[in-house]
Amino acid sequence: MSETAATTAGSPAPVSAAAPFESFAVLHREHSELRQRCGKTKADALRDGVAENVRQFIRRAAATGVTLGEPSERKGAQAIIEYWCSELLGLPNPQSGDFKRVRLAEPSDTLQAAGATKAANARPDPETRDVIRLAATARLWRDSGKKGFLLTGDALSHAAKFRSMDDDIEKLVHASQKALQKIWMISTIAAIGGVTAVLLFLFVLVPLLSERAIVAIKKTALRDSNGESVRDSLWQLGLYQPLQKPYDLSGNILYREVKAPGLKLNAPNFSSATFISVDLQGSDLHNASFSNTSITGSNFNGANLSLTQFREANIAGTSFADAGLYRAIFDRACIGEDVNFEGADLRLASFWGATFDDRFPFDSKFRNSPWWLAEGWNSRQIAALLTAEQAGFFESKGFEKHIWPAHVKERAAANSPGASENQLAWDLATWGLPPPATPPLPSPSLSLDQICSSRVTVRASELSRPELALDAAEEAVCIVQRLKKSDSAPNLTWNLANLQDTRAYVLLQSGRSTEAADIYRNEVTPILDKDGGALFRAAVAHQAIDDRDLALAFLKRSVELRYVPSHEMHTLRAYIKGDFQKAIYEQIDRFRPSMPPPAFCQGARS
Repeated sequence: MSETAATTAGSPAPVSAAAPFESFAVLHREHSELRQRCGKTKADALRDGVAENVRQFIRRAAATGVTLGEPSERKGAQAIIEYWCSELLGLPNPQSGDFKRVRLAEPSDTLQAAGATKAANARPDPETRDVIRLAATARLWRDSGKKGFLLTGDALSHAAKFRSMDDDIEKLVHASQKALQKIWMISTIAAIGGVTAVLLFLFVLVPLLSERAIVAIKKTALRDSNGESVRDSLWQLGLYQPLQKPYDLSGNILYREVKAPGLKLNAPNFSSATFISVDLQGSDLHNASFSNTSITGSNFNGANLSLTQFREANIAGTSFADAGLYRAIFDRACIGEDVNFEGADLRLASFWGATFDDRFPFDSKFRNSPWWLAEGWNSRQIAALLTAEQAGFFESKGFEKHIWPAHVKERAAANSPGASENQLAWDLATWGLPPPATPPLPSPSLSLDQICSSRVTVRASELSRPELALDAAEEAVCIVQRLKKSDSAPNLTWNLANLQDTRAYVLLQSGRSTEAADIYRNEVTPILDKDGGALFRAAVAHQAIDDRDLALAFLKRSVELRYVPSHEMHTLRAYIKGDFQKAIYEQIDRFRPSMPPPAFCQGARS
C-alpha cells in the first residue's frame, strides 16, 4: 500500500519522494503552463492523462518546500498546491488519495535556521497575495459562466499589472476593459444624442415655435377683439426670448386690449403698429422700437423702457408713470394732453421736436420727474415744465436707482483723486438740491487751505444725501488741494478747476451766490475757458449778485461755444429771470427751434 493511501482520513497527506523544483519562480512557471494544458473538456483530460500530471506536479511542488525558506514564497507555494488539489477533485475518476490535504515540505535545517530570524519580522509579499486573490476572483468569475461582477476603476488598473502572470486574470481584465469600452461608447452616443437634441431645440424648434407665435399675432391683427390670443403669443415669445434674437413685430398689426404686465422682451420692434388699451405695466422692453406707432389708452407704468425709440409716435391717453425712460427717444413724437410722465426716469431722454397738445398740463404730468435731465426742450416747453411740482422727486425710483447704487456701493471708483466724491456732488447738484429753508447767513471769507485744514476725511458712501452735496464737493476739492502741495504730485490745475466748478454749482444752489461767483471768476473760468457749461454757470452766478455786465460776458462766451443749458434751467431757476432769462431762451431756441407738428398730429399742437 502506498504512503498516501495509508494516511488516515482528515490528516495531511505526507509528501512522497519527488524531485523538487529548483526555485519558487520555476514552480510558478510550471503552475502557469499546467493551467494552460488543463483547459480542456473532461473527456480530453481523461484521455491525455492530465490528472496524473497534476498529481505529479503536486508531489514536486510539495517537495520544493525543502528549498524554500522565505515565508512569502512558502505561503505562495502552499496556495498553489491547494489550488491544484481543488482542481484535481474536479477531474474524472478521482482517487481516494486526491481527497487528502497535501502540505508543503518543511525547509532544510540550514534554511530553517537562516530563515528563523527573517520570519520574526517577515511580512507577506503583497504582490504574491494579490496574485492569489485575483486568481481566485478570476476563477469564481469563470466558474459562474462569466456572469459575475467585472472590475472597474482602481481595481481594474491594479489587476492589469498582473494579467501576464495568470491566464484567468488576463481574461477577467480583458472582459472588464471591454465592458468599460461598451459603457463609454453608450455614454458617448447618449451625450451626442443629448447635445443634438439641445441643438435641435435651440436652433430648430424654438425658432419654429417663435415664428408660429409671430404669425399667430399677425393673423389676428384685423380682428376687433384679439387681446387674449395676442397676449398668449407674446408670453410665448417672452418665454423663448433668452434663446432668440429680438423679434420683429412691426407693421400693420393691431394690439387691442392686450393685458401682458411683466412681459420681458429684448429689443422688440413694434414700429408702425397700433396699440389700443394695452397693459404692459412693469414690463421689461428695453431697446424696443415704437417708432411711427399709434399708442392710445395704454399702460407702461413702472416698465423698463430704457433706450427705447418713440420717434414720430402718436401717443394719447397713455401713462409712463414711474417708467424707466433712460435715453428713450421721443423725437418728433405727437404727445396728447392726457399722457402721463409722473415719476418717470427721464435721464438723457430726448424730446427734440416733440409736439405736445396745447392743453397738455405740464405741471401735473411731469410731477416728480427730472425733466431737466432730458434733452431737446425748446424754450416754451421749458417755461411750462418749470411749473411742475418736484417736491417728491428725491423719493422717485429714478433718483433711487441712479444715486444710491452708484455711490452707496461706491461703484464710481476714483479714476483720479477726488473723482468719486466729485461725481457724487455733481450728480446731486444736477438732480437739484432742495432750496435752503432760510436765507443763508453771511459766512466769513475763508481760503481753501483754511476750509481743508478743518475737514475730516469722509468716504463718499457717507455723503450720499442731497443736504451733504457741499460736503462731498469740498471733500473732493480738499483731496486734490492736499495732493497739489506734494512735490511728487502731477499737474492738477485742471482737475482742481473742474472740482471747483462742482463746488461753486452746489454753493449757488445753496443760496451762497457771492462765494460761487468768486470761485467761478478766480478759480474756474481762467482754466476752463473752453467749457461752455462752466461759463454758463459762471454767468448765472454773476447774475445772482447783480453783476450783469460780467454775467452777459460769460453768457456770450457760452453761446459762442454752442452750449445749450439743460439741468441748470431747473436747478438755477431762482436766478434766471427777466432779460437774462430772455437772452437764455433765445440761445436755446437758436439751437432747438420750435418745429411744425407732424401731419399725423390731431388738433391744436405746440
